[in-house]
Order: sequence, then C-alpha cells, then structure tokens
Amino acid sequence: MKRFSPIKKTRAYETVIEQLRYSVEQGWYKPGDKLPSERELSEQLSISRNVVREALSILQTSRIIEVRPGIGAFLVDSDIDVILEQIMEVITDEDSEVQLIDLLELRQGIEAIAIYAATEKADENDLQEINNALSALEKEVSNGNLGAEEDLNFHMTIGKVSKNKMVIDILNLISEQILEALEETRNKLIEEKKVEQFIGDHRRIYEAIVSGDAIEARNLMWSKLQRTIDFHRELSEGKHV
Repeated sequence: MKRFSPIKKTRAYETVIEQLRYSVEQGWYKPGDKLPSERELSEQLSISRNVVREALSILQTSRIIEVRPGIGAFLVDSDIDVILEQIMEVITDEDSEVQLIDLLELRQGIEAIAIYAATEKADENDLQEINNALSALEKEVSNGNLGAEEDLNFHMTIGKVSKNKMVIDILNLISEQILEALEETRNKLIEEKKVEQFIGDHRRIYEAIVSGDAIEARNLMWSKLQRTIDFHRELSEGKHV
C-alpha cells in the first residue's frame, strides 16, 4: 500500500506536512516510526527535494520529528493525539504575513551579500544573463502577468553570479518560499496599483551592477526589500497602502 499519494502540482511545504498528518491519522506511521528519506518522499510526492527538506526542517523545529544524523527522520515518541495537534498547529498557522516578513528579512541579509559579490565578480556573460532575466520579468509584467517566476529567476541569477556557494545553497533551499511570497506580494501590489513602482527597482539594481558600483547595488537591493517589508507590515496592520 502506498503511504503517500502523489501531488500532481508542485506546492509548498504545507502540502508535505498535510500528507504526513493524513498518514498518521490512517495509522501508517506511529510515534517513534522512521519516515522515508528526502529522496523517497520527493519521489512519492512528485515534489522537489527542496520543498521536502523545508517541510522536514519545520517539523523538526516544531518538535514533531526527530532527525538523527546519518540515520534519518523519526516521528517523536509521544502521544499520537499530541502529534496530530502539533501538526495541525503548523498547518493552520494563520500568521502568514509575519512569516512572509521573516522571509524578507532573511532575504535582505543573503541578497545583500549576493549582489555585492555579483557586482564585483560579474563578467560580460554574467551581465547578459542577468539582463535576460530582467527582460523576461519586464515582458511578463508588461503583458499583465504576475511574473513571479521571472522575478525569482532574476534574484536567483544574481545569487548564481555571486559565485558564493553558501549563498547559492541558501537561496536554492528557500526558493519555493520565495516564489510563494512573490506571488502573494505581486497580487497585493496589483490590488494597490503599485506594480510599476516595485518592478522599476529591478532595472535600477541591474544598472548598478553594470556600473560596477557594489555598494550602490547592495543598498538598492536592501532598500527594495525593505519597501516590500514595509508594504506587508502596513497590510498586516490593516492600513491602506
């Protein structure tokens, strides 16, 4: 019997956690049981390993699973009702605006490092790759589309050009969360008629990279993300932006 049903469309970590909840409810996994590996979960759910890794990290932080290095992940040896209650708390966490701001603050630190390094290290091919990503984003937005995937690609390309393996690994790890956040932000920007203002930041960032001004590029990236943070803070406080 298959313990996890495949997901037809790649979704965020909440879906992986929901699948775990269902499996525990069905008795397929009991307290103390070992869970499938990242690779096995990725294959069974037809979902990226980044998403699985993110879900496992959240489950570990929430003390729903215990990760034993070199052995695997195990459901905590606790009362099953307590485990299910803890899982539901993760699934039904409604403080999404706060989580989104936390993610943006993390991005500020990581992407400030990334763009400074990218500006100093970029060659002509790198600049062309960033420009291609920017052009694709601007085209999508001008056509009335969200352009969230193109926006993600723009930022991931800058991370790649930084040639800093740790930066690239962290961005890859949170890329699914970034994409979800971009989709949410873009929809809200459309409602507030502020898309053009935020998209224009990308062109200014690119121009700073081309000019070789690493400090200016870093400052622009930081300011862009700070404006997004402020935007969501105002929304969470019920203010009309």
